[in-house]
Amino acid sequence: LRGLPAAEVRASLRLNPLGSPTLETAATVARIPQIRAEFPHVSVLAVDTAPYAEAGAGGVLELALGLSAGVALLRAADAAEIAAAELAAATEFTLAVGPDQFLEIARLRAARRLWARVLEACGVAPEARRSPLYVRTSRRMYSSLDPWVNLLRATTAAFAAAVGGADGLTVLPFDEPYGTGLATPGPLGRRIARNTQLLLSEESSLHRVADPAGGSFYVESLTDQLARSAWAEFQALEAAGGIEAVLADGTLAARLATVTRERQGEIATRRRSLTGVNQFPLLGDDGLERPHPDSEDAVGASPVPQTGDGELALTLVRDAAAFEALRERAGQLPAARLLLAATGPVAAHVNVVQWAKNFFEAGGVETVTQTEDALEASGFAAAAVCVGKGSDPTAALAALREAGVETIYAVGAEIDGLTRMQDGVDMVAALGGLLDQLEEAR
Repeated sequence: LRGLPAAEVRASLRLNPLGSPTLETAATVARIPQIRAEFPHVSVLAVDTAPYAEAGAGGVLELALGLSAGVALLRAADAAEIAAAELAAATEFTLAVGPDQFLEIARLRAARRLWARVLEACGVAPEARRSPLYVRTSRRMYSSLDPWVNLLRATTAAFAAAVGGADGLTVLPFDEPYGTGLATPGPLGRRIARNTQLLLSEESSLHRVADPAGGSFYVESLTDQLARSAWAEFQALEAAGGIEAVLADGTLAARLATVTRERQGEIATRRRSLTGVNQFPLLGDDGLERPHPDSEDAVGASPVPQTGDGELALTLVRDAAAFEALRERAGQLPAARLLLAATGPVAAHVNVVQWAKNFFEAGGVETVTQTEDALEASGFAAAAVCVGKGSDPTAALAALREAGVETIYAVGAEIDGLTRMQDGVDMVAALGGLLDQLEEAR
């Protein structure tokens, strides 16, 4: 520790018995007096809810899980005759923040309020009803598709963390996602992650105001709603035996899997939009320099972080996971292309064509647009008839069938015998079926 006196050392051991199979809660908590006696400014314990958020937990459930974990530590402290105030001073919380700016600001404010309420119930004096609150950007919101958008997601999340009153912040590199897994980020990703925090602090001066959102009716109201919902969720968790019980019996893992499926369904139907993923996809070279997969410097897709064992493991599932898998499949095809046959004048079909382009390219299938009076469909295994307003698709459909195109979709209008692609369609299922057809045709 570079010769510092023990009383001046400020550090964190981050011992997390609820997140590690090798640490026993009671024994870990019992070490607090010994460590703090020598190093009074060292945090010993950590409550890290980020793995739960990245396995699917929403903001309210993540808060409730953090509270339940804190209460489990308080019970262990009580059994070891350690004061609740001493436990709070030796414990830090870590949450994952996403790109929903106002929601995250309110959630961090609610987290401090809820923990203070628990400590109040334990008889802790008002000035001691807090623990350090640290934040890191969520891996779940990142995508390997059009990774530059991750810069916007990370900046928004970091801003929310600062305004929400985080005591510390870690911004993850935007280039960490790789294919459907994770890879060691490059120098650019690490540098921008560091500079994002510095710019928000030094140039935006976010550290100069104690509570920038304080007094805002919207934020105060949202904070109150989140706090009440999380408290009700926390009470339900405690009634079920607490966080240790729901982790051990698989209840939490099953619930998070259900939540993840529901959110993936919203993304697949574009009820939840992700730029660069299910909206405005970027095909081709994204301009990000990565090591060649065969080079010694390449890491490649690595297993995602897990918490727990076997069927009870909590695994990171990125929001873009299904589309990342589709794009990986499309990348294995020599020519994943689809013809957009536009009918009617440009003014009538331009919006339909743009919608279809967004839809199919989200699955990694390149689109080529042709008008009905100049169709050259040879070489295409799949096509979509983009029906302009008031136009007749009969001629375009006949030309596609005459050229031997086996898979044909309808966009913009119903066409007998064709599958129509429209808002609300399960994109993952539809695009997966298209890739099946293209794989069979090659």
